[in-house]
Amino acid sequence: MININDLNLKSDILPFYNFTKNKMSLQRLEEFLSRKPNSLEIAVESQKLIQYVLNQKDFINNYHYNVLYLSEAYYFMHHLQEYETIYLRFVNPFNVIDYSKVIQTLMILHQIKTITQLLEDHEAPEKFKELKKNSHDIFEQYEIEKHLEIHQQQILKRKDFITIYQKLFKDQEIIKNILNDFMDVEIYYSIAKAIQTYNYSIPTLTIDDLDLKQFYHPKLKHPVKNDFKPTKHLVLLSGANMSGKSTFFKSVALCIYLGNLGLPIPAESSRIPFYNSINIRISHQDDITNGYSHFMNEIVNLKEYILQIKSQNNVIGFYDELYSGTNTHDAMELFSTTIKGLSKINNGLTFISSHIHELKDELELNEQIEIYHLECKIKDEKPLYTYQLKEGYNAMKIGQIIFRNEGLYQLLQ
Repeated sequence: MININDLNLKSDILPFYNFTKNKMSLQRLEEFLSRKPNSLEIAVESQKLIQYVLNQKDFINNYHYNVLYLSEAYYFMHHLQEYETIYLRFVNPFNVIDYSKVIQTLMILHQIKTITQLLEDHEAPEKFKELKKNSHDIFEQYEIEKHLEIHQQQILKRKDFITIYQKLFKDQEIIKNILNDFMDVEIYYSIAKAIQTYNYSIPTLTIDDLDLKQFYHPKLKHPVKNDFKPTKHLVLLSGANMSGKSTFFKSVALCIYLGNLGLPIPAESSRIPFYNSINIRISHQDDITNGYSHFMNEIVNLKEYILQIKSQNNVIGFYDELYSGTNTHDAMELFSTTIKGLSKINNGLTFISSHIHELKDELELNEQIEIYHLECKIKDEKPLYTYQLKEGYNAMKIGQIIFRNEGLYQLLQ
């Protein structure tokens, strides 16, 4: 189960990792963000690629090319068969093939060769070595520099043009691979730029040791950073309205998910387990497609999660304001049953937040639960939110204070 919709990756997170220069690389970066690796080894390999690019200062600082040339060359190389049909029919490609497409293809191959030569061979991943070698070989075989110099002075001769075209047709798979590999490499360039720009850190991936230092949500303009290292398998988060519980859950879940992709995260440092299943339920929405209310949707999702956590290791789930979609009496009974049951399961890590303060004593007696709250103080009869994570239960009720401060008591007289 990989349920990550509530992280809003495309709208909230992608912009912080997007330093791509063309739409095709952006699409690949988006796919990268939405596809969790199946194994720890794949995530670690992504980390190695990112770290390698991050160390290539000249490559990062001089990563420039003509986006139009890349787009035109990509389209041209994927439609060569059509041009070849015209060539065979009319025997005059100089008239029927867009001359500029061939020149743009040579130009972008020249630029790719120039950029990839900045990559150091020492400890270079195979993916980068291959791109560097292939782009250099094509550059030499096609005598690209010579032909582009001629093009600067005059149009290429028909004979030379046909020769180049025939080479492109023969080598089209090689050149398409160069263009595709270059766009893939841009993903890692983009992520490395995000590290430089936002000072993200690459987490240490572990088996079962979650430890986040000074982490936060990147969308917050002035984030309050927290440390978090749970020691039990069930974490309960309490706190007043608007104290930041949902944001805290999103921040933890985001760091864990991005870390499982092999990506850098918004934290000073971290150790993050690789989870087989990640289930995040923070937004309270109905499922219109299946005709489920918020409550029914929550029940169905929770059932699936419990079945997984009973049968698999390394499963993690986040449930914000569990059972808030039903009446108070049912919510209390269901919440108590759920907590008791989950506290006996040690296969994963479950986060739950709640406002059901009537169960405070019962929850505090359960030694299998780790209880935290986000600090809220009352100052001058107004709530003061510090957004600092503290140990222990907080049963503070500020709903009536907010109600009064907004003047609703007076309005309803």
